[in-house]
Amino acid sequence: EASKVAKSAKASAPKVKAVKASAAKVTKEKGVKAKASASKDTKETKIKATIASSKAAKAKNSTTKASTAKSAAKKAASGSKAKAEEKVVVKASMADAKKINRKMLAPVDSKREIVRKAEPSKGVEKEFADITLLNKEERFEVMRLLEEQNPNPKSELNFNNSFELLCAVVLSAQATDESVNKATPALFKAAPDAKSMAALGADGIAPYIQSIGLWKNKAKFLEKLSKELDEKYDGKVPETMEELIALPGVGSKTAKVVLNVAFGKPYLAVDTHVFRVCSRIGLCLGHCPGDVENKIPPLIDERFMKEAHHYLLLHGRYNCTARKFEDHCAKCVVAKYCKHNY
Repeated sequence: EASKVAKSAKASAPKVKAVKASAAKVTKEKGVKAKASASKDTKETKIKATIASSKAAKAKNSTTKASTAKSAAKKAASGSKAKAEEKVVVKASMADAKKINRKMLAPVDSKREIVRKAEPSKGVEKEFADITLLNKEERFEVMRLLEEQNPNPKSELNFNNSFELLCAVVLSAQATDESVNKATPALFKAAPDAKSMAALGADGIAPYIQSIGLWKNKAKFLEKLSKELDEKYDGKVPETMEELIALPGVGSKTAKVVLNVAFGKPYLAVDTHVFRVCSRIGLCLGHCPGDVENKIPPLIDERFMKEAHHYLLLHGRYNCTARKFEDHCAKCVVAKYCKHNY
């Protein structure tokens, strides 16, 4: 029995060995598969972690951009608000400057080391306190000195009668007297009166005045006012303000010049020269020539009214000039009373 068992064991030993080998092989394969699976899981985990990290980075970047954009928007809004506030301040400053009118210092010339703020002279009448810096005695003396400087002032426009003067003054708007005087001799030779000027028409007038600024409109004005003079006034220039300013192309300044120069009436027309002198001297303050023209009559003594326009105009044209006027101050006849620092 023992011999049989031994033989049987000996016979089954290879099978057991084969089974063991097979089991070992299976175990090994399972180990390889498990290892491969673990490796695969690790790789997938790493990939997922990388993707998650990338998403987190993108989210962070988006948050940063949003924060930056928000900050920039806030900064821009703050800047806009600051600019808006600055504009308001500037507007307020400008408004204050206008309220003060001309009580601010004028622009300072680089040559001047000391600049004073001009104050109204003592004794300025209460009713004129807002429109002049000179008292009655000073205003009289200023006009007297200007009269002495030009005792017989005359218009620098060339003309032979009131009609030619009217036409010349219309042409002189925004142009120099010199340019008008070069054009009018030929024009007045071709059309010496209202009837002949109207007959020329705008197209016929234009060639004579093309060297003068705004000649197209002025040619039309001359035709229309000439027709009206011919039809309503028998070619004569009317002698009243109301009638003159009703003519085409004739404004307050033109009418006053004609009434003053042609008819000797005490009207004071204010052009850019007169306006400049009045402002610098402090004789009459205003925002524009028309403003000064309305305010100045009561400030001028009756003795000077007839020639006041020319006294002030000629002084502005040749002495109190628009540019480099301080070069003339040393010899200026009214320097003693001038408030040009104002």
